[in-house]
Amino acid sequence: PDIDPETGFDSRSNKTLPVFITQVSSFSMAPLNFNRRVFSKIGLRMEDYVVKSSVTIYPYSELMERVTHGGVPQFVLIDTEGFDCNIILGISLTSKYLPPYLIFEEKQCKEKEKEETYNHLKRLGYSIVETIAQSPNAIAFWSNHQK
Repeated sequence: PDIDPETGFDSRSNKTLPVFITQVSSFSMAPLNFNRRVFSKIGLRMEDYVVKSSVTIYPYSELMERVTHGGVPQFVLIDTEGFDCNIILGISLTSKYLPPYLIFEEKQCKEKEKEETYNHLKRLGYSIVETIAQSPNAIAFWSNHQK
């Protein structure tokens, strides 16, 4: 990429973008379009900086098997631009990869989906901490975890 992820400096245009712009990614163009003004404000076209790629999607337990090599993760943070509740709903009740701490972004979940997610987490053995004001995240503690 032409933009330095630490400074926001763009070697293509010799301009500096806000550092956060290097961290914008999504499964759809909507969040990118939301930030279009950052580019246009300094005379750049956002389309010249969008890199499209394909990703492989794995079920939760298969992904955990791959990244932990069979171990149980101690902490999982899910932040998938609106798919967090779907991912949690896809965690099997028999999964052996339930971390003691699970944080996910609930703000983009529909109300019914959020309720289903909370109920599923409870069936998995989690207690949910109410979100902090103005935070998009919910925290789940696995009450079955052996310390």
